[in-house]
Amino acid sequence: YILKIRFNNDELRYFDVRKIYTVNCFKPLQNKELFNNVRISYSSVAWGNDIDYCPDCLYEESSSYKD
Repeated sequence: YILKIRFNNDELRYFDVRKIYTVNCFKPLQNKELFNNVRISYSSVAWGNDIDYCPDCLYEESSSYKD
């Protein structure tokens, strides 16, 4: 459940989606099949069921190393 993301500044970072599971709208991402359907949408990441995550938060909450 970790996304490997290359940002516009060419920085490679990792975002652990498990950090946001406690928020109700992100709980469906615990389903591996839904999680694996991640896609790029308007400079961010998105999944089915109208689930997406703010690109600024993705950057701020990601790290330069894989946990």
